[in-house]
Amino acid sequence: MTRRRRRLQQRRREIGLSQEQLADACGVNTSTVRRWESGETEPQPRQRRLLALTLDLSPTELTGLLDTDAAALDRAMVPFAGYDPTPMDSEPGPDAVRDALEWILDPTGPLHSLTAAPGRTRHVGTALIDHVADRIIRFRRADDTVAARRLLPEVVGEIDRVETVLSHHSYNDTTGRRLHGMLAELYQLVGWMAIDLGRIRRGEEFYATGAAAARTAGDSALVAQLLSCNAYQRTSRGQDALLLARAALHGGRDTLSPLGRILLTERIAWAAANTGNADLARAALHDVDDTYVLVGTEPEPDWVYWLDRNESDVMAARCHLRLGDPGRAAALLRPAIDRYPADHKRERALYLTWLAESYTQSGNRDAATEVISEIEDLDVDSARLQTRLALIR
Repeated sequence: MTRRRRRLQQRRREIGLSQEQLADACGVNTSTVRRWESGETEPQPRQRRLLALTLDLSPTELTGLLDTDAAALDRAMVPFAGYDPTPMDSEPGPDAVRDALEWILDPTGPLHSLTAAPGRTRHVGTALIDHVADRIIRFRRADDTVAARRLLPEVVGEIDRVETVLSHHSYNDTTGRRLHGMLAELYQLVGWMAIDLGRIRRGEEFYATGAAAARTAGDSALVAQLLSCNAYQRTSRGQDALLLARAALHGGRDTLSPLGRILLTERIAWAAANTGNADLARAALHDVDDTYVLVGTEPEPDWVYWLDRNESDVMAARCHLRLGDPGRAAALLRPAIDRYPADHKRERALYLTWLAESYTQSGNRDAATEVISEIEDLDVDSARLQTRLALIR
């Protein structure tokens, strides 16, 4: 005899999702969600990960909702700190989105053949790992133009496949380190996407898990990057973000490439600007300018492929805005945004919010209103963007 999971249904409704929207986020049919809520079936491991993320629950909390024991359900539904009831849009994307997904997602990708029958041990060689590395690069590029809610289930699926290979197949030490490094990169990607969907706590947990995988891989630069990602995310909440950002750069200083050092130094500048430490913020921005002369002198990791002078101008502008110089911020932002690729709408929209804020602080409300209209015309699906717009309207 099955028992309806009313608390699971209640949580979905609190988040603001229909059964169809929850199914879309988890990559399943609506009928599957109905069976979960009726108690007829159990979510599979990959689906549990997505279900917990979408409902903004930890794995333990989700287990409580799936458990039919009344006491466990009552414990699981204690209000969660930092709960953000941000609904996720489930409208189908344009054909361009589907085309991009088809380009990067091969249903018979390199790991699928290994994970289809995990009980059968196989030795993992270099050629297969190279294919997986290429898929991660494609995931990163797709994130520039594909909404996070559509890409996230595929990246989570790749994480599951890498973890299955690590636990069920054989490989030499070098391949094992590469696998853990790729797992760390995937967790960085999924952390970023979770945050874009408004799941802040989940994103930070993914960053922490990725940092642990990077340590196992022996990749100090990647550990530093993931720690710095968490510092950047925590800046607005003042949770020792500056200390964490400086520790990340210090820990990776001997292994970071020039662009890697620039990225982590910019995050120090941002954390310093947000805590009113003008001298440190400006010193960090000067360090960024000085380090650019070294770019091109050594190989760069793919996780900094997007970083260039244009991006650094945007970050410098944001720091100047926080330090009370909106005129200087606007002077940097407008040309930087105009140079930004037209199809990278999410970043363009986010950067435009800083321009609108610059105009507002300067007292030019008409210019700010025009920029907000420009943002709305881009029609971007991003919880982060909606949060920014709410702050500047």
